Amino acid sequence: MMKLIATGTALTALIALPLSNASAAITTQDPGTVTAIYGTGNPNTWAQVTTYSGADGNFQLALNTHINPNNGNLNLDFSVNVDPANLGGTLATDPYTYLLLANNSSTQLNLALIGDNQYGISTTGNGQGLKAIFTVGSIGNTIFQNSESFKTLDTIFGVTTDPTSFTLEVVGANGSPVASDVLRVGGSPVPEPTTVFAGAMMLLPLGIGAIRKLRNK
Repeated sequence: MMKLIATGTALTALIALPLSNASAAITTQDPGTVTAIYGTGNPNTWAQVTTYSGADGNFQLALNTHINPNNGNLNLDFSVNVDPANLGGTLATDPYTYLLLANNSSTQLNLALIGDNQYGISTTGNGQGLKAIFTVGSIGNTIFQNSESFKTLDTIFGVTTDPTSFTLEVVGANGSPVASDVLRVGGSPVPEPTTVFAGAMMLLPLGIGAIRKLRNK
């Protein structure tokens, strides 16, 4: 179970794109606001919001954590919008699968199979979305959101390590990832390779100076 939530320092975004789609546009906000409903208990500002627009689809994906005021449990929130650009797509007609993954677990949680998702469109008010199963709630709607406790997710994914990275992923009809959003919770942030390289370059002059002093002695 995670003891610490990294808020703002350990958040990253990962986008998996088909190599043929060179015209895709990606916007990542950390934190960001979704252009969608936000279910009861979910904040309007999310820790990580990624908007993807390309020939193979338009999506807005968001992940967040919050403490459930009813029982004090830590929850993971997710938001999926299949038409953030208002181009006319709906959940009922799209060919995509929406998955949640954790760390290196081989388990993939199909978010559409959760029975109490909240469905709506971009003008649906806070907490006013239709709570239903995917086949019913997806008709005419473009957005679904939900919140699951970490205890439940730990059981589903068999997570025993800290920290944990959760990945919200959209998979196309051919089984390949189209877009994804990653939220890292717990532990300390891992520096990106570019950050490590930059730090090494800053320390290099100090190392050279120390070697020269040793030679002089």
